[in-house]
Amino acid sequence: VTLALVDSGFYPHPDLIEPRNRIRAWVDATQEPVEAYFYGPSETPRWPGWNHAKPFQWHGTMTAAVAAGRGTQSNGLYRGIASEADVALIQVTDEEGRIRDGAIIRALRWLWE
Repeated sequence: VTLALVDSGFYPHPDLIEPRNRIRAWVDATQEPVEAYFYGPSETPRWPGWNHAKPFQWHGTMTAAVAAGRGTQSNGLYRGIASEADVALIQVTDEEGRIRDGAIIRALRWLWE
């Protein structure tokens, strides 16, 4: 099972990448053409701005961890609803911190294709 999450932004949280990486894709839907990075289970996912600690990254990271976190940080105590699922993370917040209609449309089109 792979969950697709369309949200403001993301960080490769340990609950998603340890002990194996479950982030299969990170997608930047803020621009045309949409930019996508793909990862395997043994890869450490990195994408442009992954470690910038932007305020908008917390929401998507929290949503992804609630949905699919393994509980790595809590020794398995707090696990996501689908803690074994892989995830595709689709970012829609641009460098100005805005979510524009076009980004949401591009995100949904990318999922459709």
